Amino acid sequence: MVNSNELYESAPVGLITLDPNWAICAVNLSGARLLEMERSQLIGRRFERLVSKETRPALVTLMEKISGSQGRGACEVALQGNGVGPLFVRIEATSCNSGLEYRLAFMDISERLQSEEELRLAFRADIKQAEENIAFLAHHDPLTKLLNRSTLHARIEHILSVAQEAKRKVALLILNIDGFRQLNSSTRRGVGDRLLQLVARRLSDYTRSCDVVSRLGRDEFAVILWDCGVTEATVVAQKLVTSDFDIDGTSFTITASVGISVFPEDGREYLALLKNADIAMRHAKKSGGMEFQFFTRNLNQQAHEQSAIKVGLRLALNRNEFELYYQPKVNLASGKLSGMEALIRWQHPVNGLTLPGSFIDIAEESGLLTPISKWTIITACRQIQQWHQQGLESISVAVNLSANFFQRRDFEDTIETALQETGIPPECLELELTEATLMSSPQKALGNMAAVKALGVQLSIDDFGIGYSCLSHLKKLPIDKLKIDRSFIKHIVRDSDDAAVVRAIINIGHSMQQKVIAEGVENVSQLAWLQHEECDEVQGFYFSRPLPAKGMTALLKQRANFLHNPRGKLQLRHS
Repeated sequence: MVNSNELYESAPVGLITLDPNWAICAVNLSGARLLEMERSQLIGRRFERLVSKETRPALVTLMEKISGSQGRGACEVALQGNGVGPLFVRIEATSCNSGLEYRLAFMDISERLQSEEELRLAFRADIKQAEENIAFLAHHDPLTKLLNRSTLHARIEHILSVAQEAKRKVALLILNIDGFRQLNSSTRRGVGDRLLQLVARRLSDYTRSCDVVSRLGRDEFAVILWDCGVTEATVVAQKLVTSDFDIDGTSFTITASVGISVFPEDGREYLALLKNADIAMRHAKKSGGMEFQFFTRNLNQQAHEQSAIKVGLRLALNRNEFELYYQPKVNLASGKLSGMEALIRWQHPVNGLTLPGSFIDIAEESGLLTPISKWTIITACRQIQQWHQQGLESISVAVNLSANFFQRRDFEDTIETALQETGIPPECLELELTEATLMSSPQKALGNMAAVKALGVQLSIDDFGIGYSCLSHLKKLPIDKLKIDRSFIKHIVRDSDDAAVVRAIINIGHSMQQKVIAEGVENVSQLAWLQHEECDEVQGFYFSRPLPAKGMTALLKQRANFLHNPRGKLQLRHS
């Protein structure tokens, strides 16, 4: 049964549902307005009690006539105690699970001058329109007018049964718009809905009358292609991964991730096809979006593995299976340890030490990255506290922040609580954020960063150079350090383009009174080049791999000079 909001809100007349005892159990907006009462005030009341004493007998007589049968009838009534004129009321009894229920429709006829027959005809027309709207809403998405999810299920089950008899292939495409949530929040009100409508129209334009298009929810759509195999599905998918739209003179380029499953190879039932197409779509999105992927057994295996990781992650926090490793940062002027980066590791009970690349994306998808981020921050602060208690030198520890955690309302509270609980100097904590995190909503980022800076914490931009930072926004952010992405450092000696980018970043950072760090330093040639260009700090395997807390404690006690003591450096690399 369609829910009451969908059922009643589109009706141009008042609609009320009465239970077997003639008490009101649902009323639409038009009905509440005509009765001049809130819906909450109407639920549970008997409709005849709202009618004036003069006209109540006619209504009661009609109700008695219909009660206990599946009849129908109409009469005119007036309401008690308000200025609403006479109402034309039509009652119909229908079967329901609890026996009978009564559908009551009514309209104000005080302003109508037609004959009684004309009124009845007009009323029937209004009711018919309302019923047509109700029937449409039962099967279609109200925003895009495409088939809704439940109707798609019934439709495709029929299509698959026919395809099986006729030995035809059917392709199911799941389309998810890339970055729609960010786009919707960064544009003016209504633009997101308009884009969804345009995408729906474009999907219909790209398909045939024998195909089916549906909106599954929010920014996700399904396309059923009849008598269609891999080749034909590829042609359609290529059209769907990118589209240009214009809304009120503003151009938008929308990209999508598309997953494809094919009947009967990838499943003989709708739910199996849907699941497999969804797996393929998520794989396309993880690959960067703006592409399509077919479901394969390898993708299915990956999905099972990811599911196992999700379960494991939920247990890992409770079982204390996470551990922080620390990679040193070296000051190029002094050769001394200038700081370190905290990197999470998972001591998996079966797979052993697991690097974050294997589970961070899954943690974010499953909503677990926030508690993991909180654990990382408090654990790093407690480790700093332990080093201070041991009398070791005070250096900063950098912690990477995810975009979702940075944008949470309790982000600042988490940082402040960790500092208060451990009592460490706030400048010993450094937070690393990516360009994408900062540029997705610059004004919000500025507010969050200002709040953290007020606590005394350092801030740096991680992986700088691979994003799309707008320098006019960048210069307004309270950044202490720029961290050059390792992809530029790898070929810095022999690639003039990479060298030019790194040189420019160093100059930009210094011009804005910011320190510049190069990550991924692996050989002496890279080190010499960065020294020549006066980069401030470096980190990488040339000096040390990430160390557990015990190894990092030993390193702090050595107080080694990384530039002038190669032997000490080698000892550390093998510790």
